[in-house]
Amino acid sequence: MDGSIDERVDFDRLQAARPSWRLFLAHPALGLEEAEGDAVVAPGASELGVAWLALDIGEQRARERDLVRELLCRAARCLEARFEAGWRRDERETADLARRCGASLSEDGAARGLLTDGAIDVLVATPPELTVVEAAELALIIDGEPLRIGVWMDRWKAPVLQRELLDCVWEQAGRREGSGTTVAPSCRRDVDRAFRAHLVVGWARHGGQLVIGAFCAAALLGWHPLGNGEWGDTAVLAVGGLTTVWGVDWLVNRWYRRTQRDCE
Repeated sequence: MDGSIDERVDFDRLQAARPSWRLFLAHPALGLEEAEGDAVVAPGASELGVAWLALDIGEQRARERDLVRELLCRAARCLEARFEAGWRRDERETADLARRCGASLSEDGAARGLLTDGAIDVLVATPPELTVVEAAELALIIDGEPLRIGVWMDRWKAPVLQRELLDCVWEQAGRREGSGTTVAPSCRRDVDRAFRAHLVVGWARHGGQLVIGAFCAAALLGWHPLGNGEWGDTAVLAVGGLTTVWGVDWLVNRWYRRTQRDCE
């Protein structure tokens, strides 16, 4: 399955076929949120919040799987619901997926078939890089890592679907908690998950402002490490500030992901 999600999904065709449908972004921490335009994006740390990021990585993945399963089951209520799934650069894995789902392998290297109960089990257990489902009531776009889920449907149906999705996620989370399966293993690094979550969310919400403010304050105080303070040097400082924000943001998120893996 070559190409990006925008190349694989014909949003114009979906909109033309169902003019009343709108695109919603789905996530177990947020429910359904109507998207701006046709971009299926993963929520950032500031949107996910501390409560979600403080969960151990296993529980995060479990809740994501529960949400995906519930969406697929909802789509499968339409007996003619079909899916397309696979990996862009792994034809062998996609062919194996097609075999296990009872689907066919298309010429462009995608597994395609009816969305049966068996296919849902496989798609949830071994999440493909990209899954597209078309049914009578909705269309789903589920893409890779980090998880991005788009739901095309009538806007007036969104509140009911959101309630059903979150009820399912919380019910399954409660069962795991009751059985003790949500207890995280001991971390090899002595880093508290709640502290880590607060740091990541705090940086996402306020880090950029702090860095830009520091650069502006330096310029106002006459500190011009890159020159003599003329307009050109101020512009360079601004670019330096933005570069610092992007760099630190990358480092903070990389640190969060690595410490999460250390707690698996």
